[in-house]
Amino acid sequence: QIQYLERAVAESKDDVNLRKALAAAHVKAGNVDRAIREYRTVLAAKPDDAVALAELSRCYLAKKDYLQAQETAKRLVKVKPKDAGAYAIIALAYGKQKQWDKAIANYQESLKWNPDDVNVLMNLGEAYEMAGKTQQAIEQYRKSLQKNPQDKTIKAALAAAYKRAGDN
Repeated sequence: QIQYLERAVAESKDDVNLRKALAAAHVKAGNVDRAIREYRTVLAAKPDDAVALAELSRCYLAKKDYLQAQETAKRLVKVKPKDAGAYAIIALAYGKQKQWDKAIANYQESLKWNPDDVNVLMNLGEAYEMAGKTQQAIEQYRKSLQKNPQDKTIKAALAAAYKRAGDN
């Protein structure tokens, strides 16, 4: 598929949709650096392409380049202010930089647009814990558990938070 798409892109260099398809194929094949190059080419031609911005920020996350992921997700928020995933990426990047209050604010913004995202609820709980706000962490873990009552990871996180709060 990649070879076919590369030939198609070579014949239609300005076709951003072909380039996005090629980039997606590279991601699927594990060629993140190649995908990043393709998404950057798309964004050079079409700076407000929400799909390219979202996928590029995910590529940067995969490479653990949290600053680039954060900056790209911030660009996406300017294009799509209600994009829950973009806020979650920004929050994750702040968390990796140990800027817990900024991480918390962005996780909360993500949940405003997608309140049922269990992963974001869990990450928010972890951010609260890292910020020393155990009661708020417990609240997020409880919300997570309500949405996914069989998840052992959530149960373990909630139990550990209760223990830290002195509630055995």
